[in-house]
Amino acid sequence: MVTPIDPAIAAAAIAAARESGREVAAVPLSEIAVRLGISRATLHRRIGSRQALHTAVRAAGVDPGEQPDVRERAVQAAAGIVRGEGLGALTLERVATAAGCSVPALHLQLGGREGLLTALFERFGPLVSAERFLTTPPATFRDGVRSIYGILFDAVAAEPRLLGAVLADALARPDGPGAALIRDTVRPRVLGSVGRWLLGEVAAGRCRPLPVPILLQFLGAPMALHAATRELVAHLRPGDLRSREETIELFTDAYCRAFALPPPDAVAMDEHQSRKEAP
Repeated sequence: MVTPIDPAIAAAAIAAARESGREVAAVPLSEIAVRLGISRATLHRRIGSRQALHTAVRAAGVDPGEQPDVRERAVQAAAGIVRGEGLGALTLERVATAAGCSVPALHLQLGGREGLLTALFERFGPLVSAERFLTTPPATFRDGVRSIYGILFDAVAAEPRLLGAVLADALARPDGPGAALIRDTVRPRVLGSVGRWLLGEVAAGRCRPLPVPILLQFLGAPMALHAATRELVAHLRPGDLRSREETIELFTDAYCRAFALPPPDAVAMDEHQSRKEAP
């Protein structure tokens, strides 16, 4: 049988929430414990779990305003810090404070700072969407290029400051967290998804046989730069911008003109036509 929570505890949680202008779910247990004049550990023993406290608050007629889980809160808090201050300002202590959790909880849920950075990039970067798209091979080389450009455009245009901060940190600090993220996580996964697809297109004779890093850089860098600077261009020369669809088609045309190979039948037909037209 579950022991009912002392109504004074629920009342203290409600009062702390109202005074601070937050939901009960956003008030740390430590603040509620201070109001009650007990330690956080003692409070936790008396309530059993955060969920039990919320149940008692709800029974008192107040919606506790359930929070997302620790992982979600931490990723959103980390994103806010990186957008505003850059990757160098990101510490587990700051994320824990902003997310209303403890540093040990971040280690448990995300595996520390490295895991937090990976989760941040997976949430806001283009990688997961590209991996998901390439689980089914595109019908044509052009279809693949167009779809990857769409994924890249949407991700970077939505979060230019956050993704730009990661890249800036990687370029400025070769031994820093941004470089480690790209080297240890992003690079192998890009090679294993987009890189593998490009290798298949080369083997099938649909793409020029160039080193995969070169093909990837030409595929990703121009669109990433464009999407990241659209806000600046819109401010300086708004008439020069094209729509999302026009932009993706322009970049797709450029990449395919540079790297796509014509079908073997088309090459043979061109050679035959050239011989016929030769004097």
